[in-house]
Amino acid sequence: MNKETVLIPLYKIQIDKLTIQYKYYTEVTIPAKTYNGVTNNTKAIAVKVSLSVNNSILKIWFTI
Repeated sequence: MNKETVLIPLYKIQIDKLTIQYKYYTEVTIPAKTYNGVTNNTKAIAVKVSLSVNNSILKIWFTI
């Protein structure tokens, strides 16, 4: 069974309103062909994420 993905783009005014009100949102463009059946770039919002760790985690990552 083939499933087609449908992305609903946001208008610039919607993106601006959300990113001004919620500082953790940022404007992004989902490139065409990222998902099956999506043939156009799609304007959207994403959540900004930061990862903070102390130095000991780096020792674990680099010894695996």
